[in-house]
Amino acid sequence: MTRRRISSSQSAALILAVLGMASCGGGDGTQPLVGPCVINYLEPSLIISSVQNSVSAAPVPIVSLSDITVDEQPFYASLLPGNFNVRPVGNALECTVPCGFSVQEAALSFTVSAPGYAARTVAANGAYSVRGGNEAGCPLEVSGGNRIAISLTPSP
Repeated sequence: MTRRRISSSQSAALILAVLGMASCGGGDGTQPLVGPCVINYLEPSLIISSVQNSVSAAPVPIVSLSDITVDEQPFYASLLPGNFNVRPVGNALECTVPCGFSVQEAALSFTVSAPGYAARTVAANGAYSVRGGNEAGCPLEVSGGNRIAISLTPSP
């Protein structure tokens, strides 16, 4: 009996075929699904719902978010997925309030600034309050991002 070697490309093809067949469960929730679950982020995990002047309560419509960290690690603003009403400006985000960023459920920290106001460091958790999907839980849909309001002090 002669032994035949399987090449690495044949091994890879075999593994992919097995995984492909294994991940084909019933999408109706009656059969287990094996393989990656798709997560649909319906909104960011952190939403700045308002920014106000701490003295007059007047809205501050546009702010800059800089020095963003995720779980105490520096994070480049242009790489944050799940943004709305924000645009990268250098290594900061220009936020047109309301705005939201990040899909990570994590401890976020950032500096908020606007012309005529003292900069303020904000710490908040990016989190979702609503999780849903089919009976098997896949695909998963998350929403209910953490909403925060920020108050800025006018510069003297």
